[in-house]
Amino acid sequence: MRVTLIPLDCWVERAARGQRGEVLSNADGVIINEVGIRYYPEKNFQPRVHWLAEQDIPLAQRAVFRLKELTKEAREVAKWQEANPGKVWKFAPDESIEDNILIKILGFEHTYNLFLFLKRNNILPVHTNHQKRNLLPRNRTQAAPLLPCW
Repeated sequence: MRVTLIPLDCWVERAARGQRGEVLSNADGVIINEVGIRYYPEKNFQPRVHWLAEQDIPLAQRAVFRLKELTKEAREVAKWQEANPGKVWKFAPDESIEDNILIKILGFEHTYNLFLFLKRNNILPVHTNHQKRNLLPRNRTQAAPLLPCW
């Protein structure tokens, strides 16, 4: 598996240059541009640019636009979380969060892993009399079965 990070400002356009460094233009005198997508590969984590063939540019532009739209909410959440450490997005400070929701938010697969995380961070579970399970069982022997992941 290869991991690649594509920054938000991944679109790169620059004037094409010849072997001697001169800016290239077509027969009509219009400057020829090179277009690429900047990314950070898994190894070395140094920025690289994948230069596109002219026929690939429209498809790549649409793909970059869609990726930005699809990741907009996640970027907003991340920005808010950085500005508000110790708080959870979209939940009031005094609001109880059910364990199955908290597992999805934090990315845990098991209630036991959530229990350990909360214990390490000195967060005490809240038990309610509701029909639904809230946060954690009273003790580890009552651990809930596996919960579906998001």
